[in-house]
Amino acid sequence: GRNCQIDNRNECMYDPCGENGRCIDKPGDYDCNCRVQFKGKNCDVYDESSPGGIDITPSSGHPGKYLVLDYEKEQRNCRLNNCDAKAGNRQCDPECNKLACKFDEGDCNLGVNPWKRCNATSNGKPCAEIFKNGVCDPACNNEACLYDGRDCESEGAQSVCRPEYDGYCSENYNNGKCDAGCNNAACGWDGGDCAPDTDHKKPTDGSLYFVLAMSIEKFHDQFRKLFERYLSLKLQTNLKVKHDENGHAMVYPFDQSEMVEEEAFSFYTGGSGGGTFYTEGNFAIIVYMEVDNSQCVVNCYQKSGDLANYMAAALSTELRDDWSVVQIGETSNLTPKDSKSPIGIIIGILVIALVTVAIGVIVQSNKRKIGK
Repeated sequence: GRNCQIDNRNECMYDPCGENGRCIDKPGDYDCNCRVQFKGKNCDVYDESSPGGIDITPSSGHPGKYLVLDYEKEQRNCRLNNCDAKAGNRQCDPECNKLACKFDEGDCNLGVNPWKRCNATSNGKPCAEIFKNGVCDPACNNEACLYDGRDCESEGAQSVCRPEYDGYCSENYNNGKCDAGCNNAACGWDGGDCAPDTDHKKPTDGSLYFVLAMSIEKFHDQFRKLFERYLSLKLQTNLKVKHDENGHAMVYPFDQSEMVEEEAFSFYTGGSGGGTFYTEGNFAIIVYMEVDNSQCVVNCYQKSGDLANYMAAALSTELRDDWSVVQIGETSNLTPKDSKSPIGIIIGILVIALVTVAIGVIVQSNKRKIGK
C-alpha cells in the first residue's frame, strides 16, 4: 500500500504451531491456539495444567501468570448446542453467535458472517470481541478485521454535520445542484453534486445488494436519497443505487424463494422484539448499489465484501430496525442476471434471429451450388 499499511504475508505459511496448535495469522505476527496440556508461543511447552488456547507471555501488565483463551471449551459448547445444524437457517441463535461457532453462519448479522476473513487477535482476544469498543487495537486495524470498528481513527475523522445544515443537506442530497455548505465529509459531500464530472471514480471490486422488507412503491425517490445518504455517512464513502444500461434504477421485486423455502418470507436477526420477522404484506425488494471511494479519506474499503462485513458487524440493528433491511451481500460489477431487464432478452432474440437467417442463407447457397 501507499503507506505500507497492508500486510500480504501469511505468518502461518510455515506452520509455526506444529501439531499441538492451530495457527492464527496476524499483521506481522501470529498466535497459536494450543491444544489442552500445551502452552507457549508455538504450543511447544507441555504442561498438564494448561487448559489450552492462546498463551500470552507474562508482561508487566500480567505479572507472574500467563493468560489463555479456551477455544476448545467454546467449540465443545458449539457441539453441545448443535450449532452446525442451526447454522444458516436464517434464525439467530445467540448461543451460536460466537467465534468458535462461526457466528451462526451470519444468521445474526443480516445473513453475513462479518469475521470470515479476520483471524487476528489483540492481547489474546479475537478482534470480534473487541470490535468498536473505543480502544484502538493495531492488530485489528486492517480491512479484513474491519478497521477495528474505526476505533483507531482520530476524533476529527468522525465529525458530524452541523444541525443547521443537516436537514437542508438531507432534503437536497444528490439533486444535481451543488450546495457548498453540504460539500464536506460530515454532510455526505452533497451526494456528489459538487464533484466535477471529470473526477476519476474509485469503485470497490464489486457491488452491494440489499434486500428490504417493503413494497417497491415505498422505495420512492425521496426514500432512496435518504437511504443513500445514511449509508454514505455511516461508511464515510459514496454509495448510490446502480442504474442499468437504460438509466433505470436497479430496484426490483425480490424473489423470496431465493432466500427461504417456506411460503411466508421470514428472517429473524435477533432483534429485541424476538420471534420471527415478517415483511409487510409479504413484500420484499432487492436494491443494487455501487461504491465510489473517490472522496473517501481514511479506512477506505477496496473489497465490497469487506464493506458488507463491516455493515453486518456495526450496523445490522439500525439497518434492520430503521430501514427494514433483512439481508445484505456482494455481487460482481456485472449486471445481475435476475435484473428483470428486457434488454438482455431482446438482444438474445435478435442474435438467434440473425444466426437463423445466416444459416438459411448458407443452406440456400449450397442448394444453388448443387443445382448447378
